[in-house]
Amino acid sequence: FNATSQQCVPCPPGTECPGGGCEESCAACGAGSYKDSDGAHNCTLCPANTFANQTGASTPGVCLACPNHSTTLGFEGLTAATGCVCMSHLYLALASDGSGAMECATCPAGAPGA
Repeated sequence: FNATSQQCVPCPPGTECPGGGCEESCAACGAGSYKDSDGAHNCTLCPANTFANQTGASTPGVCLACPNHSTTLGFEGLTAATGCVCMSHLYLALASDGSGAMECATCPAGAPGA
């Protein structure tokens, strides 16, 4: 809202109007969402099987795919890879390549569920 002109001003990409109306100020999109255009519309949740940990995102490219062999069980708007659930007999662990990414690893022999 522009107080000088007394007119609504659309929120820019990466932000939304709290409450969906014409507010005093725009708020950054929360983690797990983005908004790629101007307007009063709300931020869009990252789709199922993706996650995003940054706020104020202005592109759907911020939504990263869950590790191979994992799912969000249909939930949208996840904020971390730890929300991705590995398939049976696998568990979420740091990638063995040292990249800091997460991967679904095979349960060690003798572990519960292995």
